[in-house]
Amino acid sequence: FYHYDLEKVNKIGNYPKNYINVEPKLILDIFDKIINFDKNKIRNSKRSGLNYYKNLKKLIIFPLTTFTETKRSSLNNEINLYLDYFVKNLKNKDNLILIKSHPNSSPLKNKLVKKELYKLNYNLINIEEIKDLINLDIPLEIIPLEILCLKIHISLNIPFSKIAIPLISNVAISTVKLYPEINYLKPFGKDLISKYINEIFIKKRLEQEEIMIKKLI
Repeated sequence: FYHYDLEKVNKIGNYPKNYINVEPKLILDIFDKIINFDKNKIRNSKRSGLNYYKNLKKLIIFPLTTFTETKRSSLNNEINLYLDYFVKNLKNKDNLILIKSHPNSSPLKNKLVKKELYKLNYNLINIEEIKDLINLDIPLEIIPLEILCLKIHISLNIPFSKIAIPLISNVAISTVKLYPEINYLKPFGKDLISKYINEIFIKKRLEQEEIMIKKLI
């Protein structure tokens, strides 16, 4: 949670005195205990995931935002924002795409985004298949991205270096901090934000993106 409340950073980049930095090792140790049962199941399973996705070039995990739900954009604008981002930044359609909906996002938005990406011939992952392979029995939008990446890495034997996450959500920061081998892609940027986000929210969003980039440099 150290990286979530980015707005608490003051103008010179310092955190309040009572802000606690939790070291990644502590979090990873906790995660290891959480998924230890999964590890045991995987070792004893014929479907260990070793033969799945073995020819995968890259897995792009794309977390949706809540621009529509927070009135920062219309539903149509938010969807077009994603499509524009894909066309400009994710041109290799051999990569596998996992759309991870935000817990507060509408199911309709998730459905429409996938529908439009299919039209553009992007290679979207089968959600039910991936949930089965990584022993996930809860909705995909609920599981934290940090744990999802770890479960995918272990269950499917996918190296972290083959996973990439766009810097379009604060959670991307903590995920890459925990697993430095994961690749991060640039955020939406000024052109797209100015085009699709309501004017009163543009400045704050661009400031947030700038902070996210600085956190990983």
